Amino acid sequence: PLDVILAYEIRGELFVTTNTAPLSLRTGTVTTANGMTYDLADAASRDRLVHDGIVYWVDQMAEAVRAVDPGALVAVGEFTPNAPNVWRGDDPRAPPAIDTFLATTVDFLDVHVYPGYIPLAGLLENAGVTGNDQIPIIVGEYGAFKFAFPDPASGAAGLMRWQADSCPFGIDGWFHWHWSGTDDGEVWTGSEANSAIDTVLSPIERPDPCATKTFPFLAENLARGAKVRASASLPGRGPELAVDGDQGTGWLSGDGPPQWIEIDLGSPATIETLRLVVDQSPTGRTVHKVSGGATRGALKQLHVFDAPTAGGEELTWTATTPLTGIRVIRIETTRSPSWVAWLEIEAIGRR
Repeated sequence: PLDVILAYEIRGELFVTTNTAPLSLRTGTVTTANGMTYDLADAASRDRLVHDGIVYWVDQMAEAVRAVDPGALVAVGEFTPNAPNVWRGDDPRAPPAIDTFLATTVDFLDVHVYPGYIPLAGLLENAGVTGNDQIPIIVGEYGAFKFAFPDPASGAAGLMRWQADSCPFGIDGWFHWHWSGTDDGEVWTGSEANSAIDTVLSPIERPDPCATKTFPFLAENLARGAKVRASASLPGRGPELAVDGDQGTGWLSGDGPPQWIEIDLGSPATIETLRLVVDQSPTGRTVHKVSGGATRGALKQLHVFDAPTAGGEELTWTATTPLTGIRVIRIETTRSPSWVAWLEIEAIGRR
C-alpha cells in the first residue's frame, strides 16, 4: 500500500569524500556523469563539481522513484557539515549545505543533529538552516548518545529540550533514533527505563513538540543556564560559560588555586549526579571540593575529587542517595598545576 509511505529517502546521509579522487586531485580535469568538465586545479571549479554532481544524482534518483510511484514524496538526508562550527575531528566526509538541495527536486530535507557535540544552533548554521528555508526540513535522526547522557532519564530531558529548541529554526518533524530495543552500544533507546524517552517524545503525552513539559521521572542538567559567580575571571571567559551547555567554551579564572565557582539553581532541587569537564594544562594532580546546600550560608561538603586529571577529562560523582533541598553548588579548587578553569559543569537531578 504505497499510500502509507511518507516518503522515499534516496540517501540516509549524503556526503562526498575529499580524500579520494577526483576531489583529492589538484591537477587535470574530470568529466562527470552530467557531461560537464571541471578543472581540478581551481577550487571554485571543484565546488561546482560537487554541487552539480549532487544535484544531477538526486534529480535522477527522484525521477526514477516518481516513475514507479507517481506523486510520491522524495527526500534526502545528511549529517551537518563541519564548518564554520567544527564539531567533529579530521573527517574527509563532506555533506553539502542546504543551498545544494534547494537546487534539486526533492520534497524535503532530513538533517541529522545529535546533542553532545556543539549547540544545536551551531549544527544548524553549518547546514544552512535558518528558519526561513524554501524547503521543508525534518530532523530525521536525533538521539541520546551514552557519552552525552548518563542514563535514559537525563537523555529524555535533553532530547525534549533539543526538540523544542529546534522549533524556532522551522523544523517540521522529528524521528528519534531509535524507538525500541535494549543495550544499544551508542545510544539510549526509547523503550529503556520504562520508556522514558518514548514517553517524553510521544505526541500523546506531549502534544506540542515546541514546548517542554514536566514529567515525574525526568532527570536533567539543572545547572544549564543557571546563575553563576566565581572568585575571578578573565575577560570573555566568565563563569556563565561553564553552564552554557557547550563544552567548546568555558570559565577561566586567570589564576591558580585557590579559586571557586558557585552555581545557584534558582530553587531547591534533588541532585543525583555531578559531572565536571576539566579544562587544564598541564596534566597533574588536582583537588576540587564540592559543597552544596539550600543557601550560600548553609553549604556542606558533598564530595572531594582528588586525583591526577587532564584537559577534556570528565569527573563524575553520583550520590549514594539523591541529595534533596540543594539550591547552591560550590566547587573550590585547592590544588592544580594550572590556572583553575572548567569547560562545563552539570548538576543532574529533578525539581
